[in-house]
Amino acid sequence: MLIEMILAKFGITPTIANDGQEALDYLTFNNVDIVFMDCRMPVVDGFEATSLLREKGYTKPIIALTASTTSVETEQCFQCGMDEIINKPYQQEDIKTALTKWAQILDSSR
Repeated sequence: MLIEMILAKFGITPTIANDGQEALDYLTFNNVDIVFMDCRMPVVDGFEATSLLREKGYTKPIIALTASTTSVETEQCFQCGMDEIINKPYQQEDIKTALTKWAQILDSSR
């Protein structure tokens, strides 16, 4: 809910998946610019969902949303293919910084 409220402040209406499998199913048929991926989700967690997306050739930015700040989980995020990590409790400025950074990267690659 927090990410949805923060994104709304930027005029962005996100599609929210309730679990990793829903995210995978949605991204199979829909195009998005940036994925905010919760690491701890039911059914398929964010690590597995990201790995599966990358195995399928998904190249868009995937940003981890995680409550953990351990080096083990940080490494796990990058190993599965996530591009960046935002630690909970994230703030509006954290999301804005990530959106700005990745929007610039996406624009320069087009």
